[in-house]
Amino acid sequence: MRQLFSIGWISTAILIAGVAAADAGTIVTATWTGTLRAANDAGNHFGGTIAAGDAFTLKSVFDTSKGTFSNVSQSIIGGGEATLTIRGHSFTFDLDPSAYKLAALHTIGLNIGDPATTTTFLTGTFFALGVPGSILTPFDADCFAATFCSGTFEIGGLHFSGGGFDADHLSVAIAATPIPASLPLFAAGLLGLGLAMRRKTAF
Repeated sequence: MRQLFSIGWISTAILIAGVAAADAGTIVTATWTGTLRAANDAGNHFGGTIAAGDAFTLKSVFDTSKGTFSNVSQSIIGGGEATLTIRGHSFTFDLDPSAYKLAALHTIGLNIGDPATTTTFLTGTFFALGVPGSILTPFDADCFAATFCSGTFEIGGLHFSGGGFDADHLSVAIAATPIPASLPLFAAGLLGLGLAMRRKTAF
């Protein structure tokens, strides 16, 4: 009985540690807005017709609990995706490798997929004054100047869709990785079981 009690408490401790670890992640959501520089939609991913001057929204989401965060290089490698929306139609780039990073001269870089090895990818850069020194810090800024915040996208297949874009604004929000709702309940149940076993062995 004493051994069973020990196992119960060890299991509870491990689970509580796991819950704490699940809460240690950070979600970085960057929303890019601007206009297309040049593009075509032969693949009909955005309704069949897109052109220079069309507005776009690009939302990139990186989770440090799924990727690898480096405080030295201020980068998140892996655990990311980006959704591009044009004329009410959206396409999600969910590919490896993925990276969201801070470069020199207040520049944020985004890469989804490898242009050297795949025909589907997205890249973007954003330069602005006031970009914080950490990619885990929220901020909201306009692009420093025209052509300083640009990117390219390509969606391969039988018919090609892709082109370039210029971002004029970037908004970054930071949030903690949520804990699955079932974990605290399960932890509480194990804790209660451990306390009950301890009380029983005391008599």
